[in-house]
Amino acid sequence: LQVAARGENLVVLGIPPKRPETGYGYIERAEVVSGPGAVRVYSVRRFTEKPPLARARRYVASGRYYWNAGMFFWRVSTFLRNLEKFLPATYRLLMKLSDDIGTPRYARTLRRIYPQLENISVDYAILERAAQRTASRAGTARSKTASGVFVLPAEVGWSDIGSWAAVYQLMASKPGENISAGRFAALDAQGNFFWSPEKFVAAIGVRDLVVVETQDALLLCPRGRAQDVGKIVQWLEARRQNGLL
Repeated sequence: LQVAARGENLVVLGIPPKRPETGYGYIERAEVVSGPGAVRVYSVRRFTEKPPLARARRYVASGRYYWNAGMFFWRVSTFLRNLEKFLPATYRLLMKLSDDIGTPRYARTLRRIYPQLENISVDYAILERAAQRTASRAGTARSKTASGVFVLPAEVGWSDIGSWAAVYQLMASKPGENISAGRFAALDAQGNFFWSPEKFVAAIGVRDLVVVETQDALLLCPRGRAQDVGKIVQWLEARRQNGLL
């Protein structure tokens, strides 16, 4: 909080990665800056969104990367200044909306303005651009306390439940455990996740699979590729098979 309160700093919480994940965003740290007490805070070199598996493995092995948990610390005034700098049209619309906060006009103004706002995450809109700006100044005489983007490493037991593999990690109490939402039997099978509440599942000689059954579809994939479900979603959308989504 001291770093966030100083100057115009943007601080993001970074989770030390436990495994290579292709569905998470990553933060690469740069030099360490002074933190309060034993807390270490680093300037951010870059953000990377959802890297391929080989690159995610390199990130984890390097020790320089953190998962982006989407938890941020900054002054409201700092956020607004960066919003004005990097997303000026959205900033102007929000300023119009702010004029009507607490008045009977607010709901009507919100309905009018909201569809005009750019559909973009704060990571893309502000943090990545601010980090690029900070990196471009790295060769100048910028002090370690200058304004910029910083990452605070934190072991907080965080998990982004964005894939079936993440659900498995959350539910498994020991390595190699089979997790099932219904009745199942496993013979020489380990590390599998079965979601089939209505049907009995028999697993023989398979490892690290995800099997998810719904009324009209069946998903089958290695647990390590559960993040690729998004590619199937894109495939279905391109073929206008939205009824399966």
